This record gives sequence, C-alpha cells and structure tokens, in this order.
Amino acid sequence: LYVGNLKQVKGVDRLIAGFTQAAVRDCRLFIVGDGSELATLKEQARSAGVADRVWFAGRRPHHEIPMLMSAADLVCLLSRNEGVPNVLLEAMVTGTPVLASQVGGIPEVVQEGKNGLLVDASSPDHVAAAINDILRRRWDAAKVRDSVRGLTWDRNAAETVSVLDSAISGYCRG
Repeated sequence: LYVGNLKQVKGVDRLIAGFTQAAVRDCRLFIVGDGSELATLKEQARSAGVADRVWFAGRRPHHEIPMLMSAADLVCLLSRNEGVPNVLLEAMVTGTPVLASQVGGIPEVVQEGKNGLLVDASSPDHVAAAINDILRRRWDAAKVRDSVRGLTWDRNAAETVSVLDSAISGYCRG
C-alpha cells in the first residue's frame, strides 16, 4: 500500500519499478492518492506489464486510511526527500510494517526488522529484494505498534521546547 501525493519526490515510480521485479507474483500494489504524476505512473505500470496488479484508488477519505493500512501487508514510502512522515507512523500504529527509503528523518522512526525495513530506493533491485524480504517475514503487529507508542505530539513539543531552551541559553551566555 502507498498512501500520499502522487508527486515525483514521493518515489511512487521507484515503488512500481521494484514491485515489477519482486518475486511475489500474487501480490497487489494499492496506490491511494492523486497528483501530477498519476498518468505517468499508470503508463509505467502498463508498460511494465503489471497494470492488472497495480490499483490506483484515487483520493480516499481520511477515515478509510487506517482500515486500508490494517488490511495491507506493508505500507511503502520510497521518497527522494522527506522529514518524518506521518504516513509511516500511522501505518505502524495499525501494526503494519513499513518499507521506506533512507532519507531525512525516516531512519529515526523505522527500526530495521522491528517495525519495517529501510532500503536504497534508487535501485529497483534493492526495492524488489526488500519487498520480497518484508513479505516473507512474520511481523508481530503488537511489536510494530509498540515501536511508535512513545511518539506523541506532547513528547515532540516537549523535546522541541527543550532544544529551543538550550539554544536560547547558549545564545544568552555568548
């Protein structure tokens, strides 16, 4: 499952390329979202011969996303550039493991083998191998959920205030 904007920076083209090479042929790729790359991505799936296994669902109401994530075997985000994306945290809260690129703040939340896998998303071979790997593993949904249990808005705000306090204190002393 992919959930998000269909923009080049989000790496959906990388996901389709890796999915095309993955050994798991009875698998389907469900893409939720809309954007400027939709026609290009549909053509990529068609020309790769996987259009019958790649489903473009368009935008979905936010209340449907947790159900879709819970039903998925994995949630993928192969962004070229990213902060700490909520979509990965939301997936992990449902107990669904994630496959994500090693960019930005993603490695701060994806714990290799515990709640997902990190991949060099620039290589379709690496993406395919990671898809095969993640789908063959037995994931403990409770452990996936527990891995992000402490990541709350309150904790994030407290850590931000602490960093700002330290910066202000250092500035005032200088």
